[in-house]
Amino acid sequence: MIVSLANYLVGGMFILSADGIVLAQRYIVSAGYPATVDKVLVSEGDSVTQGTPLLQLTSFDMVKEIAELSVRTSELAVREGELQGKVATNTALLPLAERSANESNSAILRLDRVSTRGLVLANRRDEALTANYQAAERYAQLRAESQVTANELRVVEASRQVAADAVHKMKAIYGEGKVTAAVTGIVGSKIPVPGQVVRLGDEMLQINGGKAYRLLAGWVSFSCHQRHEGSGERRERARDGNS
Repeated sequence: MIVSLANYLVGGMFILSADGIVLAQRYIVSAGYPATVDKVLVSEGDSVTQGTPLLQLTSFDMVKEIAELSVRTSELAVREGELQGKVATNTALLPLAERSANESNSAILRLDRVSTRGLVLANRRDEALTANYQAAERYAQLRAESQVTANELRVVEASRQVAADAVHKMKAIYGEGKVTAAVTGIVGSKIPVPGQVVRLGDEMLQINGGKAYRLLAGWVSFSCHQRHEGSGERRERARDGNS
């Protein structure tokens, strides 16, 4: 219908001209972080497959962030080791402290039994009471310290794991600045240049993929002459039918 309309409006000839490739899909390669383009490894029209190196980037922001997270992970690992040693020490000392406190209590009970008969000097009983108090105090401190240390150790372990996961993800995103093709296709006309600074989300280049179609140059000619015999015959038949 479009061709017939064009023929009616233009007259003698309607020309269709095209030359090039039409591709079904277009994939955008965007910057995942602020960076500077060091190397461009492809050119317009290059065919690439998944994993083909495209660009080499440098990001001081990413390097700095990865370094800071790595230092934080190391610090947490050191603290985790210190706390683990503290927990182990407290675990070993707690039974001894408990035993000392129990023995001091038993000694006080024995002294109380014989003190009623006047067989124990007052200063001796006072020394026993002081020792009993110190033993009980040490046991209570160790128990509290063990609980606090164990809680802190759990927090530090969780924090170190989070920091380690963050370092792993950051390294995976940065990939030492290497940008590779995620799909198979043909590199488009938009390509960065070495030294270009890109921000997060900036479009760096395009990969045209999917099924390709080739359009060739040419023209189609239409005559403006039309046959009218059929119309005359239909009019004759109409008159015969009416009669």
